[in-house]
Amino acid sequence: MVEKIKTLMKKAPFVRAFLKTRFCRAMMFWPGVWRYRLALLSSDRGPHEAFTRFCRNPSQLPALTGPTLDFLDPASLGRPLRIVVLACSTGAEPYSFASAIVHERSDIEFEMVAGDINQELVEKCQQGVYTREEVYNHETLCDDFVSRTFVSDDGQAYHVRSNIMKHVEFMPLDALDTNLVEKTGKADILMLQNVLLNVEPDLAHKMFVNMLSLLNEKAVVFLDGVDLHQRAELTERHGLEPLNYQVQKIHDEVWQIRKDGWPQLYWGVEPYWPHRKDALRHYATIYLHETK
Repeated sequence: MVEKIKTLMKKAPFVRAFLKTRFCRAMMFWPGVWRYRLALLSSDRGPHEAFTRFCRNPSQLPALTGPTLDFLDPASLGRPLRIVVLACSTGAEPYSFASAIVHERSDIEFEMVAGDINQELVEKCQQGVYTREEVYNHETLCDDFVSRTFVSDDGQAYHVRSNIMKHVEFMPLDALDTNLVEKTGKADILMLQNVLLNVEPDLAHKMFVNMLSLLNEKAVVFLDGVDLHQRAELTERHGLEPLNYQVQKIHDEVWQIRKDGWPQLYWGVEPYWPHRKDALRHYATIYLHETK
């Protein structure tokens, strides 16, 4: 069938032109969106879909060390920048972000608190030792990131470098804990990535509100791994403004990881569609918070 379509396109240039039109692409895009909405209603969510990996969304790292830190202006704080990471799983994400700051912004003093509800995962994070398979679990990971983040004597056990580990404290944390702020302190940067992915919408909203209580008056929220419609609704309702930086590139990285689930499974994610009127808020993964 594919070959027949290719042959038809060669013989009929107008068909090729039609397939490139916005109308045709919309006809192919929107049915998937509607099917996905049905999947959200019928899917049984649970803690069985995770996308933990080092440097998962590579383009978020320059977004962190560039416009995020520019917005926060750490030099004006008079104290170390404070980053809180919830649902940190095996520690891949906090160590990835800490590595980026150490490597790209050595002038910044920062502290990171990361936690997970699973005590065994917290203990693994504290050890900071990973197998080769855990480190190289996706093809986009670059050797430069690995060499500046890990030390390995035998090519099998990878130890997080001490100049990165010293910035990160791991502890058991529950996103629904109403005393969360007493354990983590207030956050200048709050990482909520894949926290809400496996949670029913009502509970996700409750968790989101509780986690927002951690924000300082001026803060940044990283928010990936959530239904895009729900993310747009929650961020707008709570006054978070999307950061307009490499939005499509970051979303495309997310899509590469979760595309196999769309539109039939709740954890899937739609391809980037630039013609949405709310495209920036819908596809952004980084949001700015500032109390006026």
